[in-house]
Order: sequence, then structure tokens, then C-alpha cells
Amino acid sequence: MKRITLSICLLLLLNCHKHEEHPPVQITQIHMDTYTTISVYDNNFDEQFIVGKVEKAFDVIGHIEKIANAFSDTSEIYFINSQAGVKPVTITEEMGEIIKGSLKYCKMTDGTFDITVFPIVRLWDFMAENPKVPENEDIQERLPLVNYENIIFNDDKISFRINGMGIDPGGFLKGYAIDRVVSLLKRDGFKKFVINMGGDLGIYIIDDDTASVKIQHPRGGNGFWGEFEIKEGSIATSGDYERYFEIGGVRYHHIINPTTGYPQSDCVSVTIVTEKAELADVFATGVFVMELEKGFDFINKNKDVEGVIIYKEDNILKSLVSEGMIDKYNYIEYE
Repeated sequence: MKRITLSICLLLLLNCHKHEEHPPVQITQIHMDTYTTISVYDNNFDEQFIVGKVEKAFDVIGHIEKIANAFSDTSEIYFINSQAGVKPVTITEEMGEIIKGSLKYCKMTDGTFDITVFPIVRLWDFMAENPKVPENEDIQERLPLVNYENIIFNDDKISFRINGMGIDPGGFLKGYAIDRVVSLLKRDGFKKFVINMGGDLGIYIIDDDTASVKIQHPRGGNGFWGEFEIKEGSIATSGDYERYFEIGGVRYHHIINPTTGYPQSDCVSVTIVTEKAELADVFATGVFVMELEKGFDFINKNKDVEGVIIYKEDNILKSLVSEGMIDKYNYIEYE
């Protein structure tokens, strides 16, 4: 039995099957502001055939990114945000699927995952060369724009109850794209592959091999916090180390609490393991925003969802491992 070793981090370098006679066919591109790697460990197909199918999978990812990038003025989401506060906007079937899926998870998490937090996220502007903390009065002014229940959505039309609202399904999109690619590669007949979008993983292995997944130590550079094995499923991590800046010794990260308009501080990182990548992606964010105990209880109460929460207590990092995962989890906790 062989193992595929993976690390969950923002810019993941995938080192797999180093000692195999047949290394994986592996292609990396940049999508959704992160490195995306598709690795196929299947020796039953010609390499050229695999490359062709993987390139088609990347075309699907690129298309999703093109229509749903809230920061691109040529995307369908951008058009929605510019018009839906004034009048209903007719949307494509695929965009309807993305918005419907996003809203379902907004409701499941009681709004800790909320696609309407976009106006606040833009205010923080973590992509700026020199990001800064917004003025509190500016945050308070925009908070009334944040509430997914103010979206009016009916199959092919969407509108906002308040002009100035904006949506960004980015917290759902990587998982959605991974699920699409998993379905495509399975349909093409591949039996062992990994999709990695900046640490969000889709894994499919149907032989005796397993994937050993290592969780990045959130304060340990290239070190790891823990590891577990998996044969099939999806993993996503949200952490305060992914995109952040520090001022006066305070860390301001990109995971914004939709209720306060400020970065949530209870957790350091949340890793979710489940069947669908879109669910793992959303729950990683949603649980991160919840209060610590509520988030851990949320994981344990959701069927077929497992997770690891790393948090800080008295300036010491600690972790909680869900009930169904505790026997599979190996603590490493070294830098």
C-alpha cells in the first residue's frame, strides 16, 4: 500500500509518490488567486490522454472563475452587483446554480458564512500593497448591507432589497470548482487523482492506497500540526495565516465576521473533512466565524462532517478534534 502525502496550506507544494516507478501526471495553473494542481496517479492511461483531460478540467475551472470573480468588471457577478440593487437581473443557469448553492450554506451556517459580506471585504482591501484597518464609522455604515436574507432570488432573476449590496461567492467557489472537476475526472475513468486549489483538496482513490494529509502548523512556518489518512473526500482549511497584515502587534486577517465587520478572533485555523468540496470550503469559513464551542458543536452535529479546530488559549495554541475523526488523527504539533 502506498501513500500520497499532502500538506494543507495556502500555496501548497505537492510532493507525491517520490519513490514510484511511474510519477503522477501533474499540471499546475493559477486560478482564483492561488496555485491549482491536478495530479493523476493512474498508469492505465496514456500520458497524452491524461494531459488532454486535465487541461479540459482546467478550462472548466477557468470558466467558473471568469463568470464568478466579483473583482473582475467583465464577470457576471460584477454585473449583478452593479444592477441588482436597482432592478432584478436575469442570470444564467450556471450562475443560478452557484447563487442557489451559496445561499443554501448561508442558511445552514446561520449567516456565519454570508456572500453579502462583500462590501465589508472591499473596505478592508487585503489585496492592497499596504492594507490598513478601516475607520469604524465606515464599517458601521456598510454593515446594514450585509444580510443574505436581503437577496431576492427566483431561478433566473436576482435582486437586492438594499441598493449598495454586493455578493461574492468566493468562499464557495473553490469547493464548487473542485466538485465539478472530480465529477469530470471520474467520468473520464480515472481511479486515482487529487485536485488541490490552494489547500482545498478533492481526493479520489479506489485502490489500496491512501492519502496522508498534513495540516500546516499555523505559526510554525513549514511545520505541521497534525495528520490523518483519507481515501476519498474533500478537505478545506481556513486560517488567520492565509491573508493578513499586522499593526501594533495585532493580526488582521481576511476572514470577516458578517455581524461585526471585523476579522473573527476565536480560531486560528479550521480544517473540515467531508464528501463534497463545496461543503468543506463553506464550513471551514462558517465554523471559523462561529464562537469556538458553537463551531465545534456544529461540526459534531453535522452528519459526515469532521474537523480540526486550532485555537489560542492564554497565548498557547491548542486544538479540538471532532468525535468521528479522533481515532484517525495523529498529533504532530512541531515546527
